[in-house]
Amino acid sequence: MAILFASSIFAESNMKSAFLLAALFMGLGSYLRGLKVTETLSNKITAMDRHDDVIANLCTALLVVFASKFGMPVSTTHVSGGSIIGIGLRRNGSAVNEKLIYEMLLAWIVTLPAAGIISGIAYMVLNHIV
Repeated sequence: MAILFASSIFAESNMKSAFLLAALFMGLGSYLRGLKVTETLSNKITAMDRHDDVIANLCTALLVVFASKFGMPVSTTHVSGGSIIGIGLRRNGSAVNEKLIYEMLLAWIVTLPAAGIISGIAYMVLNHIV
């Protein structure tokens, strides 16, 4: 979306269309890969009972609401993952799937710079086309 705004493809009057387009792509991503993310968070990080589930979801909700109140951009998936990891560490550190946590951390670290590089390349390409 930032590329589209920077390249002036979307005028300010088309903001509603831009947000609808972003929501459509986010929904599509959730539809295509959301079940895998949910399964990983709920089953593969650590074993939890219903009590732990409620605590993890409450922590996630409180942190996301708190961050939103102060305008801090946070990923619900990141916050939820952190809450679930915290539940596992609280109970017993060996109950946490360390390999999966390292893979998640690597993905989180790589995603932002990779998105920036791809966006920069796309901006340069669109800048020459438009």
